[in-house]
Amino acid sequence: MILFYIIAMIPILIGTIIFCVSEKINWWEWVLGSAIALLVSAIMHGIAIHSLTADIECWSGKITHACHFPQWIEQYQQCHTETYYTGSGKNRTSHTRTWYTTEHATHYEHWVAYLNFGTLNEEKDIDAIAFSQGPGIPPCLLEGIKFAKELSEKLKKL
Repeated sequence: MILFYIIAMIPILIGTIIFCVSEKINWWEWVLGSAIALLVSAIMHGIAIHSLTADIECWSGKITHACHFPQWIEQYQQCHTETYYTGSGKNRTSHTRTWYTTEHATHYEHWVAYLNFGTLNEEKDIDAIAFSQGPGIPPCLLEGIKFAKELSEKLKKL
């Protein structure tokens, strides 16, 4: 990500050199060019971060059914063991202590979609077309979007 800001330094340095050596540009032209370079770098940085952290999943199978699971709390017993030593030298003895605790795990509300990854026999079997917005490499994601749009237009599915 630092590469965006290093590239933004190029017009800033060139503007500084031209301003100091030949004074053929005004100070506000140099500041405006520098601000635009930094703004473009910040926008590209934001786009890169968003494309890497978008939390959208894509499936490539036919959904056969979906199930809703409400929030529930699981209770279970956990065994803890601790070994400690007393004394020193020849009188050193090891002791093991074991105790049990009751733990709770919260399982939050969620949906599970069951998929069939078999082959589609006909184009009429396609119910929906989806693509991934990320995470991923932007040019690859754009190819997925392009393919999904072309397939959608071909099959007249929106």
